[in-house]
Amino acid sequence: MHGKLVPNLEIGKLFLTSHEDVVEQYVAGRIKEEHDLNWFEYGNRLNEFLLHIEHVFSPQLIIVGGGVSTQHRKFLKEVRLRRSHVVPAKLRNRAGIAGAAVWAAGPG
Repeated sequence: MHGKLVPNLEIGKLFLTSHEDVVEQYVAGRIKEEHDLNWFEYGNRLNEFLLHIEHVFSPQLIIVGGGVSTQHRKFLKEVRLRRSHVVPAKLRNRAGIAGAAVWAAGPG
């Protein structure tokens, strides 16, 4: 928000009204494998979720991380948001680890 990361914002725990479980049980990379989704199907699921995120939070930028981000060229073309720009995390699956290390190091 305003160029800063929002601490403790776990958007994977949100619900979409069209689904019974938290969204990470709908769009996590492992769900793609478990449900044998192709990249088009996975990208459309992600788009559905990100449209919701765009509506609720109005972000300018959404960064997609995790293991699936290494394959971003296969599914991000299905993501069509109204206002937000979506990019893969530069560090891909290592982004969370690097962020935790920076946080643990503390200021200065």
